[in-house]
Amino acid sequence: MCTLYVRPSKSGIVLLEATFNKSLSGLWRVQLRRKGKYASKSFRLKADAARGANGLDDRAFRGPQLNADRSSNTQTVGNLIQLHFSDLREAGKMVGLSKQDSLEKMQREIGLVRMAHLDKQ
Repeated sequence: MCTLYVRPSKSGIVLLEATFNKSLSGLWRVQLRRKGKYASKSFRLKADAARGANGLDDRAFRGPQLNADRSSNTQTVGNLIQLHFSDLREAGKMVGLSKQDSLEKMQREIGLVRMAHLDKQ
């Protein structure tokens, strides 16, 4: 199902195309496509998905990055690993022992490496 939204903006009227799909888990996923860019997010209720389409449009296509406030904290690999652990704790998810051991080893070995200095090798 495709719904077209017309919303006013400073530069005129913006046409926003949103597609709603119900997944097997019962969540509604709204997908937005505009100017070759794509964004999607899942919601429990279809009404929430319809309301969230405008907010998703603002963040994904025009606004700052979703996690822009944290980008300054991820200058090294170690900071990124710590951010991942804190996100998991915040979400109330357990970290498996293998994953925790692997990430702690990475943090010891390359934790001080700056993200800008990483390459494929």
